[in-house]
Amino acid sequence: MNSFYFLNESLRSASQFSLLKEDKTLPIKIKRATWQHLSNPKRLSKTFIFDNLSQRLFFINEIMKSAEQLQHDIKIVLESNTITIETYTHDMNDVTEIDLEIAKTADLIFKDAMYVSVESETNYYDVSG
Repeated sequence: MNSFYFLNESLRSASQFSLLKEDKTLPIKIKRATWQHLSNPKRLSKTFIFDNLSQRLFFINEIMKSAEQLQHDIKIVLESNTITIETYTHDMNDVTEIDLEIAKTADLIFKDAMYVSVESETNYYDVSG
């Protein structure tokens, strides 16, 4: 059995951690996922979890730019606050170095996206030029 701890927000002392009961929901979102190796065809897949629309838009824009620069097609699935990326080299039906590059790049872009604030959402909706 795993034990999870959380800090009582009203108390700032490190000695004020409490055991989280198993029947409670975790008060945190787990954002660190690993790339999965899938088959038929062999490919890499990872789901990223975002806090707001601005982060999702930033991530999509940047990953599409990277894929275009690498001249590589990727599968992107948008669902609620998550984005799933799948990549493989279609000509080979397998994972190649370019797919590993896409995976590394997606991880770096995700880290950057975590710094995008909600206030920047207006930049994405301004179609005036």
